[in-house]
Amino acid sequence: MMRKFPIITELGFDPIWFGVVMTLNMEMGLITPPVGLNLYVVQGIAPYIPLRDILAGSLPYVGVLALGIIILALFPGLGTWLPNQTLGG
Repeated sequence: MMRKFPIITELGFDPIWFGVVMTLNMEMGLITPPVGLNLYVVQGIAPYIPLRDILAGSLPYVGVLALGIIILALFPGLGTWLPNQTLGG
């Protein structure tokens, strides 16, 4: 039987937990400069708002995402409890 995620599972990570943490990391990357694609999308929707104000408005979300990653690193069962309940894992 072929394993689906050999690197992730060899390192001892649960694939569902890894996916949740990676999603949070990628979203944090999308709302922080210099790449911050979502910042530019908001700028395109509301061109009258300066990019500096959009960035300042996104900083609380960056903090919440970072806190979520820290909590999931400390308590990995939080990220896998619901999938295990619904998928019977």
